[in-house]
Amino acid sequence: MAKQYLGFGLIFVAALAVTGASAAPSEGFTPHDGFTADGKPQLAGELDAYLWLPRTDVDADLPLVPNADISIPVSSVLSHLTGAFMGDGIVRYGNWSGEANLFYISVGKTQDVPIPDTSDSLPIRFHSAVFAIAPGVGYRIVKDDQHHVSIDARAGFSYWNLNATAVVNNSGNPGVGRTVDFVFPWIGERLTFDPTPRWRVLNTFALTGLGADGGRMGWNATLGLSYLISKSFDVSLGYRAIQSYKSEPAGPLGEDRSINILDYGPMLAGGWRF
Repeated sequence: MAKQYLGFGLIFVAALAVTGASAAPSEGFTPHDGFTADGKPQLAGELDAYLWLPRTDVDADLPLVPNADISIPVSSVLSHLTGAFMGDGIVRYGNWSGEANLFYISVGKTQDVPIPDTSDSLPIRFHSAVFAIAPGVGYRIVKDDQHHVSIDARAGFSYWNLNATAVVNNSGNPGVGRTVDFVFPWIGERLTFDPTPRWRVLNTFALTGLGADGGRMGWNATLGLSYLISKSFDVSLGYRAIQSYKSEPAGPLGEDRSINILDYGPMLAGGWRF
């Protein structure tokens, strides 16, 4: 089932790009994206790729390594980063919109872990990875041209794959780990403020889970400022935070098998408008 959702999400992202080929670039940021000057619906959208430097906090109980908390600050992300890709897209037609967000981030860190009942410790190599894809649809519920504000109500689903591993550094031991994947619904909002055709302030917020998996709930939020360099290209600077949580039944040793990953930090994006 998860692979089917993932395949649909990737098709959705491709559809955003293909659909944009027939749409004309907007003349600037405006709360009535998706409409012509005389009020008729038209295709409009944007594809963004972005650099994100998050602080990563991982809370995972792994067999033989209880309370394996990993914290990697923003200043160290590049030295611990093992892989990353982030991008999103949106297509509008009138007040309706379709969107997809995709990201993958992988980080690793070695730290000394005390051996219980001794004064010794072991160098443990921790690694965590998060992959998510979240397609959705939206409807503009506020379009205030006078105050340059628009608000969209949004909903969709998200596929997540979370992974955390621990291995004694340079030991050749396969180590221990936890990998979970799941599909959750989400609901959220998108608020834009366009003080001029060249400047935009964007806020998005979404809740994931919504009672699924025993009521566990995650969230994500973005706040950004965009500048339109040309009618087809803009740059954005902002801040993004994502919390991913998955609970699991206790393991054979009574360990908590849940994973809680929080990523938050600054981002820089480049967007192609069509």
